[in-house]
Amino acid sequence: MTDNVEYLVMDGEVVPYDDAKIHIATPAIRYGATAFEGIRAYWNQDHLELYLFRAREHIDRLLQSARLMGMEPVQYTADDLLLIVMNLLHANKIRQGVHLRPSLFVAGEGSIQSAGPVSLGIVAVPANEIIDTDNWES
Repeated sequence: MTDNVEYLVMDGEVVPYDDAKIHIATPAIRYGATAFEGIRAYWNQDHLELYLFRAREHIDRLLQSARLMGMEPVQYTADDLLLIVMNLLHANKIRQGVHLRPSLFVAGEGSIQSAGPVSLGIVAVPANEIIDTDNWES
């Protein structure tokens, strides 16, 4: 589990972090059949609010990437995905800056030509964990 992140999204549902698993034979793993985005959310201590940065544009780009990769029609609309993101942030009681990583990927055990089924995963990573500067050489 990542720092203070207890839940993530798997197949569109908010689930405990350790319960999200996919099989090694899925086309997402074997062939890289994945469309992904990165969405930043910033915590404002003065207002005690979390602000998503251009979330709609990122979600639209995620859906466009899935279409361009030839994935089966995705069962989620942009509005659905935004609501799922909000549910994830709420479930984790986020009170710090985070980087959200939504992915649409081809699940199952298909071939390199597989277009579906399409699954959704979203993980929230605290902003300070995006880049590990502790291992940088001086």
